[in-house]
Amino acid sequence: MKQNRKNKLYWTVIFGLKEVEQYLKPCDIKELSSVNKYLREKLKSSLYRHINLAIYKNSYIKYRHIPNDDKEETKEKVKEFLKELYPYNLFAKKVSCSDYISIYLLSSLFSVCSQLKTVWFHYTYIPIPTLKNIFEALNSIETLSLTNITAVQCTDCPLKLSDLILPSTLKNLKIQYCKVEKIEHSECSKASTPLLPIFDNAEDNFFLFKYSPLANIESISLLSNENTSVTNINDFLVNQYNLKALEIEGSVINQITFDILASLTNFEALSLKSVESTNYYLYGEDQSYNNVDSWSIDNIPTFKGLKRLRNTYSPSYSSFKSSISSFPNLEYLELNFNEEIIEYFIKNATLKKLTLNYNNNELDYTLPFSNLEHLEIIIDTPLYINFNSLTNSTSLKFIKISFTDEEIYEDNSIISLKNYLDKIATWKFKILYLRIMCYKTI
Repeated sequence: MKQNRKNKLYWTVIFGLKEVEQYLKPCDIKELSSVNKYLREKLKSSLYRHINLAIYKNSYIKYRHIPNDDKEETKEKVKEFLKELYPYNLFAKKVSCSDYISIYLLSSLFSVCSQLKTVWFHYTYIPIPTLKNIFEALNSIETLSLTNITAVQCTDCPLKLSDLILPSTLKNLKIQYCKVEKIEHSECSKASTPLLPIFDNAEDNFFLFKYSPLANIESISLLSNENTSVTNINDFLVNQYNLKALEIEGSVINQITFDILASLTNFEALSLKSVESTNYYLYGEDQSYNNVDSWSIDNIPTFKGLKRLRNTYSPSYSSFKSSISSFPNLEYLELNFNEEIIEYFIKNATLKKLTLNYNNNELDYTLPFSNLEHLEIIIDTPLYINFNSLTNSTSLKFIKISFTDEEIYEDNSIISLKNYLDKIATWKFKILYLRIMCYKTI
């Protein structure tokens, strides 16, 4: 087909955009695609890759608040949504849903989009039977994120959350700040509305699924789920033979958990979180939570394959200090600042990267001799750091300072800091927004 100069220009733009589309926001791609039909056709896969029902500024906003009933109006709205989506359902790779979205829309959506790779549910109520139907429809899913979800167990339905089998293709599972509640059957059809007559906790109210093996699972995150049961967690983990990474609160695991993780051939990353860090997300800093820090693990087994350890659960440090030989191949470590525990870990010859969470403002610390090459410090303000003491380490090549103090940009503090850093020999410093990058020059 003969193309005029204008069409050739459009095709040039198309091929250029295909190279950079992964860096563009969906709204930018959509605006660009309106230029011409050729461009629109070529960018369909990008435009409809993410069906985002979790934000208000997109073309799906009109479908967010479909009523939770079986009236004709609801059926027509769902039908309209499916009609709009149908030509592009094979392009969809990700779905995000939040804020009490209609369960009628949910059921229809997942019955149409069969090639999804990522699903995220946030801050909503989902009846357990609906969740079961969704899981059965997800034949290709790799990432499932559930945050602030309430699974609704109906009084006359025998199905429990622990009866549900996760999709076998799953690689990444995140369950954070979730719970199970029981409601009357008559209200189940309205289970995505926020004001429900929840009258009792469910009999099986720990938010976790059937203890079946997931052959492809690589990472699991379990944080601040109500009525946490370490027995249930262990029963679930013991079947995940190919697990590579686990994120969990240090206060909810025991010796059996550690033994299970150490027995996993591919396990290489462990993150132990403190209760306080997740409580802030849930309740705000002025609220309390009935979960006391506790640690009863005396014998940390050897993790030959562990490469990354993030441990902000301070009560465990005494056990880790006496078990440094348990991590012979550790490459990355994150800790709350504690000189004694740092000195033990930094002796590890394989350790190359260290991140320190520092709660005070003044930092005057000289790193012990080590093979450390990369250091990151997370602190409130960088104004009282003795950079000379940090940069004395002979092996260090890069330092990153992440901070939260925005006021240093509003007065002359940032200028004083820059003048101070410029005087440090053999290092180059770059001050960015809320972070400082330090590069060794020789």
